[in-house]
Amino acid sequence: MAGGMETRGNALYTPCVVRRLIGFDWSPHVIFQLGIVKMKPSGILCAVILIVASLHGCGGGGGGGGTVAPPPAPPAVMPTPPPAPPEMMPKAALEPSAQAAQAPLFGFDGSLQIGMGAAPPAEELQKMGSRNGVEVSQGSVRDGSVAADVIAYLRPRAIHPEVTGLATFPNPPTVHVVEGTSEKYTGYAVRAVQIVNAALPRDARLSFGDTPAPDPAGVEDVPRGGIHIEFIPQSQWPEEDDMDQSAVGNTKSQIFYNPRTQRNEVVEAGSSHILIDSGEVQNFPEEKTVYVIVHELLHALGFSGHTDPARFPDATLNPNVPANLPRFLLSKIDRDALLAAYARFRPGALPEEISAQSLGPWDETSLHVRGDLGIPGGEVSFGAAFRNGLAQPWATGPEPPMDLAQNPELSGTATWSGALLGVTPSGEVVVGDAGLGVDLANLDGQLDFTDVQFDGGGMWGDGDLGYSIEVRGNVFTRSGGDAGVVTGAFFGARHEGMGGVLERSDLSAGFGGKR
Repeated sequence: MAGGMETRGNALYTPCVVRRLIGFDWSPHVIFQLGIVKMKPSGILCAVILIVASLHGCGGGGGGGGTVAPPPAPPAVMPTPPPAPPEMMPKAALEPSAQAAQAPLFGFDGSLQIGMGAAPPAEELQKMGSRNGVEVSQGSVRDGSVAADVIAYLRPRAIHPEVTGLATFPNPPTVHVVEGTSEKYTGYAVRAVQIVNAALPRDARLSFGDTPAPDPAGVEDVPRGGIHIEFIPQSQWPEEDDMDQSAVGNTKSQIFYNPRTQRNEVVEAGSSHILIDSGEVQNFPEEKTVYVIVHELLHALGFSGHTDPARFPDATLNPNVPANLPRFLLSKIDRDALLAAYARFRPGALPEEISAQSLGPWDETSLHVRGDLGIPGGEVSFGAAFRNGLAQPWATGPEPPMDLAQNPELSGTATWSGALLGVTPSGEVVVGDAGLGVDLANLDGQLDFTDVQFDGGGMWGDGDLGYSIEVRGNVFTRSGGDAGVVTGAFFGARHEGMGGVLERSDLSAGFGGKR
């Protein structure tokens, strides 16, 4: 079986239906009713095939279906608080394109985590001393997937009923929600893109369109290189003869292939249209809905079929929903497979070409650099991991009970100091000092990294980076300054700590500090 997901009870299962959209006319540039045949610049005649995948909703227990809950009791009447003074009004939300470029943010049992699950156990690293009040440790930890597992995951993704080859995109696709999508569901789609992007090489990351796309009648209306996500009731979905009425999601993908080859060899992915049943997911918690979108994005990015639960019990691409969702909604094997698919194999790679030899050198051990500093009631930790050419910066700490602007103990300018710890694209460790100052009147600030050096000696660049930042709630992001993407947050009961990640083309780093 191949395709997306379907849920029965707590199980995900999805048949894949491959439909040939077109007949063939050997003249290039001929437009057909449901597809095209056209000559690529290389002279290869390409045809389009459509892959349909469905995700089916739960019958109860986890949301969706079942009896209708009674309406909630009316809220108690509370006095309306006075409006915040102009200088304390919250910052406007970032545009979706800017949000999608940020690192993902997770909340776990009273803590905030920025970035994916790359944090190593502190006891497995060697203490290297301190930097500006931060205890620094470093070392290697065996925390990645072995090459054999990556190949066992990927090779079946290149096998379809009527075409053969890995249907990945040659250039980073752009994700759009369609017109009429609510702010909530747009935010869910953005989070799913952030999570997937954290596993992809920097030059293969998805972008997100700020302007909603016109409502497509079908995937043939999605521009090449696009992925459109639509949240509408299933009753409004385009009719499909094979569609189960319990479906909560449906992904259709166009694949370009060469009809002159014996096995209809795939050339590359074309576009995808993801449908989510808004009537069903309205009963889901946020993490479950985001998980569904992440799973469907894996299929849209070329991962047909499902992984074997016996071999990959934690994979997001499994046909069964786990009792508990993966901690970061995308498991380690899914992340490693995404990296391999988009960094080591060409679009259209045939099953026999997906091997340990063609994968190349593959390390299951990560280089880690980590910083820890204590604050009242907890600890701020941050750092970066590096494995197989992918840097993964991260930061974590206790979640504050209130927004920064609501902290009655702070006024004027609040400052935090600490350290930056990161790695370069070649895996060299970089260390530096970190300082943050925030004007509590307007929630703007300045984040500076100074005396940035290679761990082995020598200055990194000119040794300094500076960013103006904006605070929204307890999160801050870059608003100007040097190049890079900054995703930060405040930690502790009284915002005693701060931390975050910096991502640039030449440096990926975690940083942290305390007041």
